[in-house]
Amino acid sequence: MQIPDQWFTLLLWLFFEEGLWRVWMSSPLWWPVLKVLLRRDRLPRPATFVVVSAALAYGVIATVSVVVIFPVKVAGLYLTPQFMEAGLPLGPTLTALDSVVTAALLPLALSLPISAWWISRRLAQRWPRLCGEDVVSG
Repeated sequence: MQIPDQWFTLLLWLFFEEGLWRVWMSSPLWWPVLKVLLRRDRLPRPATFVVVSAALAYGVIATVSVVVIFPVKVAGLYLTPQFMEAGLPLGPTLTALDSVVTAALLPLALSLPISAWWISRRLAQRWPRLCGEDVVSG
């Protein structure tokens, strides 16, 4: 059995796309690493800086997901059909809100490197004071 060229091209494209997505979603890990390695003055406790910065960046996305996206999706799944069946005006409103939240999922994922950059930049400025290096050294 011979695999057509179209399947091979499709598989290559899928592997390429998956690789890009993994690099994009792991940006909270590699961005602080670049910040630590490319900085002229060395940050104290660089591994801790990378872990804390990545946790904060992923935490922002997780918080938005839990506080905004999850309740809207649950309401859209369980409450909207009930409101639509009863003819209440809240049904179309929840449907529209669910559509807006669904449309915002991709921009939220695309904002992950931006939040990682901003958090690691701001945290790097304050990191020596947070580690207490100025108190220990003098």
